[in-house]
Amino acid sequence: MNTERKKIIILVHVLLWAVIIVIPKFFMPVWIKVSILFEVLLWVPIIAFFYLNYFILIPKLLTRKKFLLYTLSILGILAVTLFIGTATRPPDVSTLQIKQISSPMPHDPPRDSLFFPFRGLRNLTSCFLFLAISTSIRVTEQWYSNEKQRKEMENQKLTAELSFLKSQINPHFFFNTLNSIYSLAITKSEKTPEAIIKLSELMRFIIYESEKDLVPLRRELDYINNYVELQRLRLMSNISVKYTIEGDYNDKKIEPLLLLPFIENAFKHGIDSTKNCTINIHVKIVQNTLVLVVENPIIKPSMKSPNEQSGIGLANSKKRLQIIYGTNHQFNITQTSESFRIDLTLLLKANELYNS
Repeated sequence: MNTERKKIIILVHVLLWAVIIVIPKFFMPVWIKVSILFEVLLWVPIIAFFYLNYFILIPKLLTRKKFLLYTLSILGILAVTLFIGTATRPPDVSTLQIKQISSPMPHDPPRDSLFFPFRGLRNLTSCFLFLAISTSIRVTEQWYSNEKQRKEMENQKLTAELSFLKSQINPHFFFNTLNSIYSLAITKSEKTPEAIIKLSELMRFIIYESEKDLVPLRRELDYINNYVELQRLRLMSNISVKYTIEGDYNDKKIEPLLLLPFIENAFKHGIDSTKNCTINIHVKIVQNTLVLVVENPIIKPSMKSPNEQSGIGLANSKKRLQIIYGTNHQFNITQTSESFRIDLTLLLKANELYNS
């Protein structure tokens, strides 16, 4: 707790006690005026017991589940309060300063009818009330502190997990892209230099942008376009790729490298060199909502390379979606015997992500 906050809390406590002590005076009969010494003797024990419970009994006993010791301590405080209230002799009527009123009093008021807030059982009741208030405040503060600490630990855990997922995506993507360029190099394709340039642009984005929490959606879509163009360099003429963007995305932001694995998955598992194939990638932005649709044909297992395995990119991205966007996203997979389709809907914000 910083110094400024401590000062504010102390000031609030002082003001609250001042109000509590002053308010009863407005309810006293006009003919009573209690001496300052008597008020000190009444209030000092109450305030002392309040902070004894607040700073010592609750942290040392109640929060450590020493309920019996805590209960005995409270009973001891109440017993002391009752003794003080009984032993303290209130001021006699003759010592009170009685104000003049327009009509004479019919008789002197009996001493038992005087308004002394902390006399006997009334003192005990008031002390119990303030102890209850002290306990409520302290327990609430402790709960708030624990909840804040739990949230911080949860955020740290999520941050660490996201960093781990990102660290998996980068080498995974780099490995797959190098395989694509390797295929061009083997065939001595003239497209190899262009592919290397595209890869350098992609890696520049990964190095400088992937560590940020958010990147402009425009940059992310440009990144995807570079990836698609890189894949087109190695694809045969029987493979068609349709990449379209609809809507205004200039002022939107998104978690970096979040969309690519879904697209990469289509290229990895939806290409068949023996027949015509079409991969459809459509991005639509409506206000703060982004919709991504990726559809590719399903290639039978026998058509795949024996060493080809399902990558970690798709699973990682689904996990990141759940961690970062929570209920602010929808992810659906539609699979038939011929096609595989991903529908992703994200609720974006201009400057921040939603927390789950």
